[in-house]
Amino acid sequence: MTREAIDEILAKIDTDSDAQRPLRLRVTVHYDANSRLRAMVANNKPSTQMKQISVGTQRHLLDKPLALMGRRLHRAITELCGEDVAGAFRTEHAGRLLDPDLLDEKRSANVVVYVAERS
Repeated sequence: MTREAIDEILAKIDTDSDAQRPLRLRVTVHYDANSRLRAMVANNKPSTQMKQISVGTQRHLLDKPLALMGRRLHRAITELCGEDVAGAFRTEHAGRLLDPDLLDEKRSANVVVYVAERS
């Protein structure tokens, strides 16, 4: 068997495996000492797409920056995974993830969601 044939078979196996793997969405939010609220949104698609979001909090109480972060997270998740996943994330996880009483400058908050079916 030639090297090209082997590579072709392996590529097909990889593609089939990726198609069967459930979609994973990871959202990390960090409130840092520089008065910035930062978030990273990533999925496990073969291209491993990521979005980084940063919102300044220095001149505001946390309610406005957290609301802005919520809207930006929704937009980023919609771009990466679709509106249905973004809506479910907002309903089930965003409130707790963006709760001002739970923000900690020393630790990040992480949420990992596995989506059963890809659209």
